[in-house]
Amino acid sequence: MEENKNLNINAEENFSEQDAPKTTLPDEEGIEEEGLALDSSEIATEEAETEEKPEYVPKNKYEKALYGVYRDEGLSEILRVSSLAIVAVTVYAFFVHLLKIVESAPLVAIELLIITGVPFVALSVMRKMINAPRPYELLEFYEKKPREKSGCSFPSRHVFSVFVIATVIVPTNIALGVGLFVLGSLLAAMRVLLGVHFIRDVVAGALVGVVSGVVGILTLFLI
Repeated sequence: MEENKNLNINAEENFSEQDAPKTTLPDEEGIEEEGLALDSSEIATEEAETEEKPEYVPKNKYEKALYGVYRDEGLSEILRVSSLAIVAVTVYAFFVHLLKIVESAPLVAIELLIITGVPFVALSVMRKMINAPRPYELLEFYEKKPREKSGCSFPSRHVFSVFVIATVIVPTNIALGVGLFVLGSLLAAMRVLLGVHFIRDVVAGALVGVVSGVVGILTLFLI
């Protein structure tokens, strides 16, 4: 037994470090360099993603006005709601006016509906055939579109509606008619500033509305 113990002791003493199994440790310096490279690439990617595009420079006063309204979300919302309110007030005033006429001259009320309704349908068909693009489709700074709709920009149907109603109301109620003309002019300016119509669109809408109303009233009196 003593001989076996002595042999085990001698064997342990003769076991050198060279005979011990070696474990390969990863190169710490290489890991650090690789980590730094990954961090640098991630930072560069994040900077590229967060880097702001160069600010748009308007080419003229028209684009400058539209760009200013577009960047001010509060003002854009005020103009949008106000434009809808003007149309609603105009339609309401028109039907109240018709109700008053119906009591004494029901045929005249029906004729006024025809005078305003037929040109409205004709205008809708015409502008669909022309299918002119809207400002927010052509100007590059409109990343977020004011409306999902595209085309049918010329002429403005909203402006036409207010002006044709104002025109047919003037002969019987001058104050209301003039007030609607003022509201129609404000509406035209709002539609342009919101980028949903060009100036030519609102001008054409107003002219067609006035001409349609005048022709309708003259036809009514002649008949």
